[in-house]
Amino acid sequence: MKYVQMHREAASNIIIGLILIGLGFYAWSQQPTVTSVKQSPPAKLSCPHHIRAAKVQAKVSDSAGTRATLNIFIGPGGGDVARNSSPLAIETGKLVPGSYLCTIISDLVRSDGQILPAGQVTSHAQVSRDGRYVTIRLSVAPRYRQVSGYGEYSGTVSLDDPRSFGANVPVRVYIEYPYINRVLFFGLLAAAFGLFWALIVRMVDSNTQATEQTAMFWPSLALRVAVLATAIPVLNAQVLSNPSWTGSLSEYIKLGTVAGAAAIATAPTLSAIVSRVKLSPPASATQSHAASAKSADKAHGSVALWAAHHGAVDDDFLTSDSAAIEQADDDS
Repeated sequence: MKYVQMHREAASNIIIGLILIGLGFYAWSQQPTVTSVKQSPPAKLSCPHHIRAAKVQAKVSDSAGTRATLNIFIGPGGGDVARNSSPLAIETGKLVPGSYLCTIISDLVRSDGQILPAGQVTSHAQVSRDGRYVTIRLSVAPRYRQVSGYGEYSGTVSLDDPRSFGANVPVRVYIEYPYINRVLFFGLLAAAFGLFWALIVRMVDSNTQATEQTAMFWPSLALRVAVLATAIPVLNAQVLSNPSWTGSLSEYIKLGTVAGAAAIATAPTLSAIVSRVKLSPPASATQSHAASAKSADKAHGSVALWAAHHGAVDDDFLTSDSAAIEQADDDS
């Protein structure tokens, strides 16, 4: 029996290994090609030299409220993206409706100090048609001439024009990590290592014995697939819903640690659930047991009729005969 159980466990492990190998080949064969492009973002608006500073510069309000930050999300394709800020009110002075204004952008810096190249970011401002508001437009092309790093960049953009000042707008640029297939495979691989570690601990522990249900093929395979599935919410929290993911070595180590720990933590619970699954016996066994019980009842009835017909019967004979019948029932 133990020999059969070991073979079923080994078959489940082999299937899980083949699934991981297939996912690995898929992840490396389907990864996108990331290259730089020559197409630049819209040219930066240069302030004409003949424009003199106004006697009274118009003051434009800074961005405020829930929509104060100008967020720009760039997908795995890395194409250029442009967005407008919320309308900023002109507090003092006047500006020509529909006119363009010059702006200046601070360095867009990532948490590790990496800076988004200045040539990949342009901006300008425009006065509304009624002359009451100013809108700042920002364009980002993270693969112009070079491939910039992934993650979150933050900075500010503001007016830099002789006719007006103000309009400070916080900016955050999110460049999405393109190798999602690679991250998925790495997370599942880390969960698999956690699973096999938990199985080794269970085998070494002499107080924990594999039951018949957990040693069967399908429950054993279902247990392994369920433990591997614990990596999916970890991937969602760490990568898919986190646009700041940069794909650095430290983040991969963190992902592997969390996914492996989740698999180790859930393996005993899922194993206990699978071990409590009640498997119904085969129909042939049920019918055989019913037939044995029916024949035993007939035997008891025959002995009672014979005793009633002959009257006096030795008690020792009945006792020995009953014991023999009960022994036959136990054997059946």
